[in-house]
Amino acid sequence: MGLGEKALLIALPQSPESRRPDRFHDRAVRARDRVLERMVEAKVLETQEAERA
Repeated sequence: MGLGEKALLIALPQSPESRRPDRFHDRAVRARDRVLERMVEAKVLETQEAERA
C-alpha cells in the first residue's frame, strides 16, 4: 500500500460517504492531500515524499 492510499484511509473515517473515491474522486483527493499536508507540517514527512504520494 502506498503513502497516498494510507493517507486516504486516514481521511475516510471522518466522512466516509462523502469521500468515497469511486463516487467523489475530487473530494477524496482533497482529503488525502490535507492529510499529507498536515504530515509535512508535523515534520513526519518531507515535502518531496508528500508530492510523490
